Amino acid sequence: MYRVLVIHRRPQQLAGSLAGLDGLCIVATATDAAKGLRTAMHFKPDIAFLDIALPNTHGVHMLRDFRRLHPRTRCVLLTTFGAMCSAVDAIREGLCDYLEQPVRGEILREVIARVGPPPQTEAAARLHSEVHALARWAGVVVGGIHSQSDLRTLRDWGRYVGRSEGTLRNWCRTARLSTRRSLLFARMLRAVVRQEALGRPIAPGHMLDIVDRRTLVKLLTKSGSTLERLPEGVNVFLREQRLIDSAEAIAEVQRTLEQAMRSGKIESARADGTLSGGVPVRLHRLPASV
Repeated sequence: MYRVLVIHRRPQQLAGSLAGLDGLCIVATATDAAKGLRTAMHFKPDIAFLDIALPNTHGVHMLRDFRRLHPRTRCVLLTTFGAMCSAVDAIREGLCDYLEQPVRGEILREVIARVGPPPQTEAAARLHSEVHALARWAGVVVGGIHSQSDLRTLRDWGRYVGRSEGTLRNWCRTARLSTRRSLLFARMLRAVVRQEALGRPIAPGHMLDIVDRRTLVKLLTKSGSTLERLPEGVNVFLREQRLIDSAEAIAEVQRTLEQAMRSGKIESARADGTLSGGVPVRLHRLPASV
């Protein structure tokens, strides 16, 4: 059971949403930074939700003080602003997660699932942060595979997976991965998964909305593909692609795909090429050297 503290201008609504989730206990709420810090000292919460627009202080400043006084508490910053600088500052201050308001129930559940138990040491905190960053990056990469159209831009990708462009950039940055390469990787993964679900080779031009031939050839070369055909399967693509160099990131994508298969979220295709429920894409464990 996680002990939760809500520090927000209007805490009742968020506390009500959190109260409906399993495994949480709302121990206290506060409406300003000073009261929030005093409350945290008394209740020692596992998770704290911090409003970025608190009275008399900025949420990032509050986060800095909170992390200094309560290093074991995992923090989630809540904001209605799309300001990149605030998100980046917050991440540098030890942010556990970043949520745009109004908070939807399904997104709130995802955040709670990602937060995990409070770290016991500084080294454990760093490890937890790195694993968390890769997990949410892989989640939005795999989340795009069911799109019926190619996700040509960061905006397209964000709209499909329910995240803003700023959030996607932040998540790529905290995972230490290029945003542009992550988008290209997500597009190629979608194309390969859909081909494997269809059970027959598909010309890349039918899956990727790229008009310029040189741009298409460059992407395909980095993806283990040719103009005539995509990689034969997900395993081949993950092994041969050169868009994402991090072995940890590729391993996290494979784990996320396997979880999606077990839950039935990876689907086969109908005759018209659209995805439907059915036989999952085949995926085999890659060597540790990948």
